[in-house]
Amino acid sequence: MIHARSGDRVTMQTRDAFDGQVTRQSTLDEIAKIDLGPVRPLTGPVAIDGAEEGDLLEVRVVDIVPASFGYTVQVPGFGFLADHFPDPHLVRWMIADGFAESGDLPGVRIPYLAHPGVIGLAPGRALRERIAKREAALVARGGFAMPPDPVGAVPGDPLIAGHALRTIPPREVAGNIDIKQLNPGTSIFIPVSAPGGLFRVGDVHFAQGDSETCGTAIEMRSE
Repeated sequence: MIHARSGDRVTMQTRDAFDGQVTRQSTLDEIAKIDLGPVRPLTGPVAIDGAEEGDLLEVRVVDIVPASFGYTVQVPGFGFLADHFPDPHLVRWMIADGFAESGDLPGVRIPYLAHPGVIGLAPGRALRERIAKREAALVARGGFAMPPDPVGAVPGDPLIAGHALRTIPPREVAGNIDIKQLNPGTSIFIPVSAPGGLFRVGDVHFAQGDSETCGTAIEMRSE
């Protein structure tokens, strides 16, 4: 964890949404077997000195530097179209000079519209417990939620991993919001729930439509 003061500029590198499981050499068989456990690793936390519960933290996105490789995947059973597209699909994107292009989709050229898919703060203990109870009740009703799971968690300390919330959904302290307009030059205002706020970010996209209908955008690392 690092500390920052109000007004500081912090540079953060992020991993891609599937934490390195998709590469230029990936095959459809490998996509079909992707482990969803490591999905959406985050960089952080950054503690903001003086931030307390009840404050509102402004986070300004100054710049996003894309890696040279990105991808879009359809993983069986993952995403809103899972029932209609049961087979794996993969598009490998080469990113250069402000555009993403792919031999998997000849003639398609996507302009830079980079934004963080996941951005937010940590919940305080009381809020975390309310969220965990709410999501457990959703699962009990037959809904979909991913409860805390220490297997493969980072950090792996069972005192943390056994209770920590997953990074899949958005919540009261933001999270997986996937707002394509959150580009460099824009700000997001997030309510503080824990001392220091504990800011984190990840799942950066080179570009995305109005949703991740297939479950992914143009996923990439940010440098």
